[in-house]
Amino acid sequence: MENSSTESNERVRDSRTGDDFHYCWAARRCLNMIVPNSDLKNIFIEGSGKKHQPGEYSIDVAEYYTGETPKEIYYQLKHSVRRVDEPFQLSEFSKTLSDFAARFRSHIEDGTDSTARFVIVTNRPFALGFFTKLEKLRNHQYPDKRFLSTIKKYTGLSDEELFNFCTQLSIADTEENYLAQRKQLSRALGRLCFSSEHANLVDVLIEYIKKKALPGQDSPIYAEDVLGLFGFASVEDFLPAPSKLSLPERFIDRGCYPTLVDTLTRSRKPIIIHAAGGVGKSVFTSALQQNRDFNYFIDNLLSYYRQPVCT
Repeated sequence: MENSSTESNERVRDSRTGDDFHYCWAARRCLNMIVPNSDLKNIFIEGSGKKHQPGEYSIDVAEYYTGETPKEIYYQLKHSVRRVDEPFQLSEFSKTLSDFAARFRSHIEDGTDSTARFVIVTNRPFALGFFTKLEKLRNHQYPDKRFLSTIKKYTGLSDEELFNFCTQLSIADTEENYLAQRKQLSRALGRLCFSSEHANLVDVLIEYIKKKALPGQDSPIYAEDVLGLFGFASVEDFLPAPSKLSLPERFIDRGCYPTLVDTLTRSRKPIIIHAAGGVGKSVFTSALQQNRDFNYFIDNLLSYYRQPVCT
């Protein structure tokens, strides 16, 4: 009886570590909405924005992107404690593949199959042979008969559908375990926000994700929601303080400035410009406000954050 109770407790612990893996990983994805130039519009936890479509129960996180190439990405997360070095076999993902394929077919029916992506995220490796066979299907080639027969049985897709589905299926099997996920989240937040309450902000974001995983909390998460958690009323509060530098009376436009401006406006990550004293960092920074392209970039960024929150 004692052994049975111990095994039950261990299973509960394993399940909770899987939850922690899920929450920290999803929280880190939410930070991608508040970086400059982000085209990540919103995120759903435990499901998607298309709950009427099949395959909903295999979707742990769903991301919706706008911009030049709108797309939705469906994630299923798998965390392992005891079999972390044991490669996954195809049979262990029969339900996932069936559900993902059903969602893929629904996208075919409404004409949006080209925008859908499917990702399995785990800290446990897949067998090397799996990737080789998956790559063959992506290239419209046939793997061995046993693998082909099995994956067709799980997905229920025809040859051509299966080829296309595999091009939109990705495996991310190099994630670190649940303990490392919090550290990664902390580092990611530190790159965006400098605060004496940094550790508390990490906990606040994780708790928010936990709440969004509960029944009845299935509304999307927007950039404004994340900013609000950190105590920012607007993106102006979140971004660095306004510059108090003034342009010199005689400004010399150097040839490297257009390249720097282009790099800044294209980047999806924060950039630090550094150089020796007297090179002209302050002059360049103060000149940014005179640059039409840079002001256009800032206006678009601010208008993105001012979008109304839809629930």
